[in-house]
Amino acid sequence: MTIETTEPKRLLLLDDDRLVQATLGEALRLAGYRVVTASSVDEAEEVLAVGGVDLAILDVRMPGESGIDLARRLHAADSDVPFIFLTAYSDEELVEQASEAGAMGY
Repeated sequence: MTIETTEPKRLLLLDDDRLVQATLGEALRLAGYRVVTASSVDEAEEVLAVGGVDLAILDVRMPGESGIDLARRLHAADSDVPFIFLTAYSDEELVEQASEAGAMGY
């Protein structure tokens, strides 16, 4: 008998709202994911530089640089980290920008 063990997927959650980080992060952990949170694009880039992220969940509106700015850099660098946007903003222009930046979902 062979028992396969797989490591839980590691997610990066970028959001400046601590309540969103706490509630969504906990829900994802309960679902079996390992979650690393970042409150700024700079923090997210530090996490991504270390590697081992299976999916990045990005907020659009952030203080300083936006999640879309980060997504554009990831896309331009041919990063193998897929990313989606989770945001309260449904502006068509933002959806288009996210799509052009290579987002898998919005």
